[in-house]
Amino acid sequence: MEKKKFADVYDYMNYTAMNFDFEVKKLCDKYQIQFNHSGGGCIHLGIEFGEESYFLINPYDEDVAYNFENFTKETHCIFGVDDLEGNYYNFQASFVEGVELIAHLRGVNNG
Repeated sequence: MEKKKFADVYDYMNYTAMNFDFEVKKLCDKYQIQFNHSGGGCIHLGIEFGEESYFLINPYDEDVAYNFENFTKETHCIFGVDDLEGNYYNFQASFVEGVELIAHLRGVNNG
């Protein structure tokens, strides 16, 4: 099977977002999670956390991954955020568990 070729990173992000499974799409819509491009070919999912903070989300298996093909709500991820002083914090969880934890901390209704 020939691997799909993309014009650029934005083409890849659009294609991947359109092809997420239903449960991932539902979580992304519910919590306003979007793809982000941080440069150098690095892409992430992102979710706002307060006025000045933004969690970046990536698949994680011994190291950060930037491939979102076959991404499900159970995919093991790393969630990272910088605070206003430039300190970096992260945790690991499945996509669904991490997103729901962030939503809970933000005070968003999980129901």
